[in-house]
Amino acid sequence: NDAYVYNQSTLAAYIQQPLFTRSIKTIEKTNVPAHLLGDSAFPLSANLMKPYTIHPNMPQYQTRFNYRLSRTRNVVERAFGQLKNRFWLLHRKIECDIDNVANIIKTAVILHNFCADIRDNVEVEWDVSQPLYKKPNCTTITNNVTQIRQALATHFQNNPLH
Repeated sequence: NDAYVYNQSTLAAYIQQPLFTRSIKTIEKTNVPAHLLGDSAFPLSANLMKPYTIHPNMPQYQTRFNYRLSRTRNVVERAFGQLKNRFWLLHRKIECDIDNVANIIKTAVILHNFCADIRDNVEVEWDVSQPLYKKPNCTTITNNVTQIRQALATHFQNNPLH
């Protein structure tokens, strides 16, 4: 699944490096580092935020946090969907050397951004659908990480979108 692939990636190691971890902003009196967004299958960490587990009678701040996280992730998913629709090669496994795969993807992103800059829009609407299976929850959480997510949730509660 996505969490396994992420954990095996260089990105997972990269976000632990000083260049990434120095990007800290104080939110609700808590130091919040730069972070990625994941769904419930991902492990919660200081650099990887995931939604609160949904349960009856969730506090409003947790519901709002989940909504804002979902909304932001949706923008990212749509961007990748447009990229894949422009370059159908990305819809399937790319059968070549891994170094070439990285170059193919980088080239596709550069060309996609160029096309977007000249307003050559992707005509096919990409459907952001829900997964067909329930992703397992990953529940290993430390107090510091919980405090970071709580600070973000409180900030979202106190600063609603208009």
